[in-house]
Amino acid sequence: MTVQGGTAASLKVEASADGGKNWSTVHDGPGDVSGVEVHNPAAGSSVSLRATAVDADGNRTVQTILNAHLTR
Repeated sequence: MTVQGGTAASLKVEASADGGKNWSTVHDGPGDVSGVEVHNPAAGSSVSLRATAVDADGNRTVQTILNAHLTR
């Protein structure tokens, strides 16, 4: 998943190792981040990703990808 905050005032990126039941924040700050690090769970699991971008006017968008990639 590529997240480009562009003109976003803030960008929050989260990862889940349990299908989206629980989320861990991997970035919460300005929208100009170039990458985040996600630690993979045990082999045979999956990682879900969620990004929330907010612009200067308070408009918000959320993108969620459940089971974005499987681990080996």
